[in-house]
Order: sequence, then C-alpha cells, then structure tokens
Amino acid sequence: MSADAGTPASTPNPSARATLRKQIQAAVRGARQAKDLTQAELGKRLGVSRFVVNRIEAGATDLTPAIAEQLEAELGLSELRSLVADRDRLVPVADTGRDAVVGRVLGRRGLRRARIVLADTLDLRSLVATWADGDLTLVAHDVSIVVPTARRERELFGEQDSLHGHIEYQLKRVSDLKKSHHYAAGSLHLYESDLVIAPMVLAETRTGVESAVWAPVTLSDSSALPVGVSVDRAVFAGLSAHFDTLVTGEELLSNEALCHVEPGPGGRGPVFTRYFTVGEDQEEDVDEREGQATALVLVVALCPRASHGVARRVITYRRLHSRMDRQPSFFSNTVTDVDVRRAKDLAEGVPGDGQRSTRSALASALDINPYLARSGGTLPDLAFQLAARREMSMFGLDIAPARFTPVEVPEELWLVGKGPVAGRRRAALAPRLFVLELEEREGVPELAALQARADIDPHGIRDYLDEPDLNDFLVQARDMGWLEQWFRELGIAER
Repeated sequence: MSADAGTPASTPNPSARATLRKQIQAAVRGARQAKDLTQAELGKRLGVSRFVVNRIEAGATDLTPAIAEQLEAELGLSELRSLVADRDRLVPVADTGRDAVVGRVLGRRGLRRARIVLADTLDLRSLVATWADGDLTLVAHDVSIVVPTARRERELFGEQDSLHGHIEYQLKRVSDLKKSHHYAAGSLHLYESDLVIAPMVLAETRTGVESAVWAPVTLSDSSALPVGVSVDRAVFAGLSAHFDTLVTGEELLSNEALCHVEPGPGGRGPVFTRYFTVGEDQEEDVDEREGQATALVLVVALCPRASHGVARRVITYRRLHSRMDRQPSFFSNTVTDVDVRRAKDLAEGVPGDGQRSTRSALASALDINPYLARSGGTLPDLAFQLAARREMSMFGLDIAPARFTPVEVPEELWLVGKGPVAGRRRAALAPRLFVLELEEREGVPELAALQARADIDPHGIRDYLDEPDLNDFLVQARDMGWLEQWFRELGIAER
C-alpha cells in the first residue's frame, strides 16, 4: 500500500530484520525448554529431524511460515507467525546478492528442471526444498547437483581456505530429502567432478529458462556476492553443455554408509568416502559396494571347559536384546567419526576432547578429510582399535589400542552382506579384524572381569564348524575354509 493511502511503504532494514530473527530463535528455544522437550522430541512432533530444529534455534535456517504455524500449535507461541511475517516484510525486494538471486531462480513458478553446481558456501538445502503438507519436497521434478571433488576443492580454495566440510554437510542434508514421503524416486541426482570451474544454477520451466553464475570465492558474508543472471537461451545452452561435461561419471552413492569397497588387483579395500556419515546404522538405500566400518575382535584366552580341560579358546558373547542373541558373536563395534577424529589427534599429537558435535553427526568429515587423504582414504587401524576399545570398556576392560592385533582377511571378507530382517535390507559390514589376548592385570584375570560383566562362552574350532546358526561374517569365513585355517594358526583348541 502506498504512503498516500495512509500506511507508509515498508523500507528494508537489515538491523531490524536481524533483531526479529534473534527474537524468533530465542522464542522457539525458550518455549521448547519450558515444555521440557529435546530438539529431537520437538522435531518428531513437527515431522522433521532434530537438525532442522537445531538450525532454527541457532539462526542457521530461517523459520518458514509453515513451521511457524506448527510451532505455535506445539509450543503455544501465539506471536510466532506474526514475528515471521514482520521479518519477511523487511527483506529487500530488489536484492541482487547471491542468496536472493539464486532463491528467485529456483523459486520460479512451474520449475521443472534444476541443475546446480555447488562450489561455495551456498545453503543449498534451503533452496532446493519446499514444504508441502508438513513435509519437505524438491522444488522440481528433476534436480541434478554437481560438487567439486576434494582435490578440486583444494585447487579452487587452497588448503587453508577450503570449505571445511560445508559441501559434505549440504549433500547430507539434501540427500535426506529422499526420506520424505513426497520424494519421487529418481528425481535427485548427485555427482562430483574434477572439472568444476564456478558455481551456477540452471532453471527450466515449460515456457522459459534462466541461468545464474558467480565467482567461486568464500567470504565472511558470501550471500551478497554479485551474480550474473541471463534468460537468453543461447547463454543457457552454452552453460548446459558445460554442465553435461561435469556429469560424465557415476552418480554419488548413498549418503549413509562409511566405506566404499574397491576390490580387485591393486584395490585398497575399504576406503572412506567423504560424503558418508560415520557410524550411522542405515538399513536401506545402501549400494552393494558400501558398508559400515566395523571393528571385529576375536578374544582369545586360556580357559577351562568341562570335559575338555584347559586350552586356548575363543571367547564369544551374546548381546542383550539382540536378534542374534543365540549366535556365537565376536565382540564388535561400529567406527564413528569420534574414533576417526581421535585417531587423527593421536597421530598428529594434538589433544582432543573425543566428543561428537551436533554438526559432525551430519557431516562426518568436517576436519578429517586431509588426514585420510594422506592414506588414499583408507581408514587407519587406530580408528578401528579405538572403536574396539570402546566396546571392551562396556565390559569393564581398559584395553590399550595397541593390544588389538590386526589380522589380514581375504578380499572376499572386505565387505560382508547381511540377510534381510522382516523384509528390510540391512547395511553390509566393512570389517577390520583384530585379536585380543586376555591377560592378568594388577592381579585380576581379565577373563574373570569379562565374565562378571558379559554372558560369555568359550568355543573351539569344532564348535564353529558344527554350529548351524552363525552370523553372516562367520558363515562366509567358515564356508570359504579360511576360519578353520586361521584358528589352527592361532592354536585354538578343537572343543
């Protein structure tokens, strides 16, 4: 409405908008805490992940009107929608900065296809997804995203000025959209390329096209970067041809597993892939070449057994409340980003707190990429040994990592598939195998200490060869003849 009509026209005021954003953050956080809800519990009520709530409260994501309405109902915040509306009225209407321009391009009415090169600090998730019936859905039926490889990222920005995990974080959040009820299979494609030159966006509707390109630089406030925009079809065709050169490789695999296995002559075995969340128990959408990195520990002790005397035997245990509680199981633990980060700190002589931050739970490689790059992405034994140490500490044993002796396993055991449960596919294991010899420490036999905390059994070679119900790793190792050979080399008793 014009000033002549009696109401002054709204004037953009960045300071006032920043104040409103802080009011919104504080209101949501305070109301949630007053209701004694965790971020995860509130997210569940809203139908979003706890990370969405975390980013709203941290100011990293602007609260949308749709979620504001939900929050009003859940938390009794009657003023929230009004605050959001006031905030949005203060957005400059002719902003030519990067975030505003890209938002307008991807917000075109009737958008059918979007192609994006992410090569800077752009908050991509907030631009390619929109709310529909309380759930997130892609802004177009066909969205393709290309990012630079880790090597290309360093070439563009230098080792010191890299994006510090931003790309991993964005791809993780974008790929989570596949879990939305509104996600259409095959509508989201992710690629990486060594040929990325600059960030850009290509948008197509039924009646027109638009392209946006800007410089690959990182600034404290990159949102104001100038952007070149064109609706010329010849310009669009040229940029489209360039985009096609970036997507000649395979699509990125699922965004949940830790290891990508590269078998065959000269293969490295399980290697870390920077886009994958470490240690997440993902059951579906895992490629056949992917698996969860797991430390398997064969515990050996000199122990008695009725009718068979004292001898070296394998100590197995049953997990409480486990589907596999009737199967003889090695001690095992999944490697997490905490283990990899701690291994990095120890290798570099840096003190570390060994804690997982909220953000690193989403982007496992925030600060470990350079460390892993030195070994071609291969996860170090130390990360697995630290995971094994965490497992044994649950049973009262404080085991130094060096006591877990690594064992070379055949290539066939680099990745072990697991059978489905209740019709659901389960993520494979990418195991690293270790032997732990129990000893007597400070006058207390470790075997006795373990027995006091865990439901354990001593087993011999024949127990494994004759047992019909083993887990997938042991079945495969036994059927290929490797398990018996290895046990005999360790001097394990027959029974």
